[in-house]
Order: sequence, then structure tokens, then C-alpha cells
Amino acid sequence: MKTIIVIGLGSMGASVAEGLRTPTSKIFGIDNDASTCKIAIAEHVVDEIIKMDNLLVRNADLIVLAGPIRMIQDQLQLLQTMKLSCETIVTDIGSTKSEIMESAKGLPNFIGGHPMVGTDKKGIRNRNKDMFVGKPFFVVGDSQKIKLLRNLLEPLHSNIQAITATDHDKLVTSISDLPHVAAFALVNAIDRELPNNQLGWQGSVAGGFIDTTRIAQSNPELWSQILLSNRDSVVDGIDRLMATLQEYKRNLIENNDKKLTEHIAEAQGIRQKVGELHE
Repeated sequence: MKTIIVIGLGSMGASVAEGLRTPTSKIFGIDNDASTCKIAIAEHVVDEIIKMDNLLVRNADLIVLAGPIRMIQDQLQLLQTMKLSCETIVTDIGSTKSEIMESAKGLPNFIGGHPMVGTDKKGIRNRNKDMFVGKPFFVVGDSQKIKLLRNLLEPLHSNIQAITATDHDKLVTSISDLPHVAAFALVNAIDRELPNNQLGWQGSVAGGFIDTTRIAQSNPELWSQILLSNRDSVVDGIDRLMATLQEYKRNLIENNDKKLTEHIAEAQGIRQKVGELHE
């Protein structure tokens, strides 16, 4: 019987916990919120709620750190003082890897993890154990330990992919961090142009606004930590985005229909290819 401990039972952590449940595993949860713990037991997300000082933590087969990045770093520091079993694999689901891998240097069995899925809703009620099926799950660390983690994560049916921390953070900046910054900034810009809902703009938006800004509903504390943790790469990404926006601005000022159409057509083609890959 495998012993799996998930620390942090928000929407993502609870999804992992529920997704890892099998007849040959026992899932334990750790969370500071009493109401979350009550739901986790009542709805069979975990088998039992425990505390960090429980001996089960030291001897678990797998420990999954599923809180915000700063919390993951604090927990990594704590685990390094707890004399974990040499068989215990520790992983996380944080959205940046270089900073977390640095914090985990004292844990020889740590494998950084990041499932490329998520939700803009928080809390255990918004869990979805099937969100990982067929989706990329990046892992960073020793290849032999990755094999062990791959077996432990098999019930999620994810597409486990090994990657370096640097390559991970560069990739995630482009396909996750930057889109979130763009969505946040777009909503901010519109509201500053029409403050206090002038002209009733919030009730007048069409599908384009809804589709483009859905992720602006994401957890502010979580995302400020993600962006700060990966800030150098994100700053470079913002520079690239601003340069591209300047091209669009210049084409508009110069009334350059040809160039403007070319840029839009290029974006359209790339987005269509992405859509086809995710059908």
C-alpha cells in the first residue's frame, strides 16, 4: 500500500489527491483550513487529514507540495530538517522551477514538477481529478528519480516530460506567465480608460473580451508569487510583448494596412495550429 501525502488542498492540490487515489494507495492531506479539511474527508478527496509532524510524513512514498510558491519553499526548508526516509520522493506542482529547485538542494529525492493545467477558480470545491489526463506534466531532476516519480504519478494519466529548470521557466514565461500578465493588464487598462464602469462597459462586453481575459480571474496572491519567482524571464517577455505592440501601434499610425494585415494573419495561423493540436 503506497502512502501519498498532499500538502495544500486547494483546487489543484485536491485535484492531485483525488486523481492519485487507487485501491493500492492511501492518500493523506495536510491543510491549515479547517473547512477545507472537513470537505476533503466528507467527499473522499483524502483518506485522512494529518499534521506535518506526523511520522507518516517521514516515511511516505510520495509527498506532493501543492500550495503557492512561497509556501512550497517554506515546506521544502521544513522537510530538510525532518530526516525523511531515503525512499521518500518529494515533488511539487509550482509554476516556476529554478527558484524551487534551489530551495530543494538539501533534499536528494526531490523532483520538481509542474502539470500544465490549471483553473482560474480556487478552493477544494473547484477540484477536477481528470484535468491531468493526457496533459503535459513537466519534471525536473535526476533521471532515475524521475522514473520513480513517473510510476507514482501514473494514476493521473499525464504526459510526463523531463526538462531542465531553465528551459521550463523560459517556456512557461511565454505560454503561461505572459498571457496572464497580458490579461491582467488589459483589464486594468480598460478600467482606467472607463473608471467606475463608465458607460456600463462591464455589462456590455462581447465574447472577445470574455475569451481574452478569462484568466484575469486568477488568484492574485498566487499569481503575484509566480511572476515574482520568475521575474527576470517575465520582464524579458513583457519587453517582447511591448515591442510587438509598438509594431501594431506604428502600423496604425502609418495607416499601413498591408503590414497590419500580415501581423494579424500570422497570429491567426499560429493560433489555428495551436487549436488543432489541442482538439
